[in-house]
Amino acid sequence: MNPVIGKAIDRVDGRLKVTGGARYCAEMPIPNLVHAVLVESVIASGRIVEIDTQLAATAPGVLAILTHHNTPRIAPSPVTLGFDGQDGSAGEQHVPLQDDRIHYSGQHIGVVIAETFEQATHAATLVQVRYEVEPPVATMTAGMEHAFPPDNVWGEPPDTQRGDVGKGLADASVQIDQTYTTAMQHHNAMEPHVTIAVWEADDLTLYEPTTWVYGTRKAVARWLQTPPEKIRVIQQFVGGSFGYKGPAWTHVVLAAIAARHVNRPVKLVLTRKQEFFAVGHRRRSSSSDTAPHSVRRNGNRATDRTDAPRDAYGGLRLRPHIYL
Repeated sequence: MNPVIGKAIDRVDGRLKVTGGARYCAEMPIPNLVHAVLVESVIASGRIVEIDTQLAATAPGVLAILTHHNTPRIAPSPVTLGFDGQDGSAGEQHVPLQDDRIHYSGQHIGVVIAETFEQATHAATLVQVRYEVEPPVATMTAGMEHAFPPDNVWGEPPDTQRGDVGKGLADASVQIDQTYTTAMQHHNAMEPHVTIAVWEADDLTLYEPTTWVYGTRKAVARWLQTPPEKIRVIQQFVGGSFGYKGPAWTHVVLAAIAARHVNRPVKLVLTRKQEFFAVGHRRRSSSSDTAPHSVRRNGNRATDRTDAPRDAYGGLRLRPHIYL
């Protein structure tokens, strides 16, 4: 008999959590720590004509401001992966602070680093941005002309088939054609995303509430073009995930770049508002399935066929692409 089934087993971390002793990533006591706050786009599509950081740079406590003008090159990291853990897992294809293009509302366009969180937050409001606005592609219908078949979906072929669908439809007594759409979903766990980045010479330590430490390490290594052995990811507790703390989102690499830029440990915590548009999210139009189903007179199902255009692999954003 299994020695666990039917017995009360204490959680190893249970006492720490119920007594408030569990230390989450944002609470790590790192000496000489400074704070980073993100600046986001307020338009959904277009380009940055001008970004003026002069006023923000002179605000109390500000150490540096990163924009597309002074951010080092960030290499792309793949998002379409198998489950072998060898290729890392980036949450989105777009790499921020590399050019003046705006792909979606809330896109990271700047990072303000200051001595305190309050100083960084205030200075971020002083960054002045002038945009050239373009019409966004905001629905699946509008984006279908750009749809394309992916090479794979999480390492598997995008199309699967068993049997002869055409024959099954022809032989069926009843056929039902229906289109289904899924509701919009936000992950938004109790603990927001946070990254603390600490450099020691060429070695990077990341305190990160990820559910996939090796995938995060590999993704950051690709972004920074650094050997994975030079990166250590530490996660002690996760305050909720629901899937969106598996991928490495781009604020992680921005925290690492900010820490190297000011040569001090940097903490970057997403706000509750940023949790809605900077990480995770499955849009209402994320699946629109046209599904012919057919049955025989005896009630047995004859065929099921689903054509499902989606804007993401498993909820991971691939803006601005849509695939069939």
